[in-house]
Amino acid sequence: MGFKDDIYYLLTKAPKDRQILMFTATGSIDLMNMCYKLHSNPVEVNLSRDTILVDNITHSLAQVGDHEKMKLLVGLLKKNADDLVLIFCNTKSEAQVVATWLNELGLRAKAITGDL
Repeated sequence: MGFKDDIYYLLTKAPKDRQILMFTATGSIDLMNMCYKLHSNPVEVNLSRDTILVDNITHSLAQVGDHEKMKLLVGLLKKNADDLVLIFCNTKSEAQVVATWLNELGLRAKAITGDL
């Protein structure tokens, strides 16, 4: 939860009678504790893997070596140039490297991290 302090600050400023929805792919006990600390009555909705597939999204897997990843990524981005894409990286620094590299190749990209 790299944004934990920021989220907590915003939630303390929100009106008490306001409904707040938070969505996360990496929910933690910290998030639930924060909700209870603010005297709310949180409800957790957890979607299982089987229920989150959407009909108009194609899921695929490419098994490539480390030295092939960027070439494959650029090829896919150029092939689907009109699409919006989220690329998940293992680290903050890796996200910045990928974004910089894509920008240098003329593809618009921005690294967004939770400062982790």
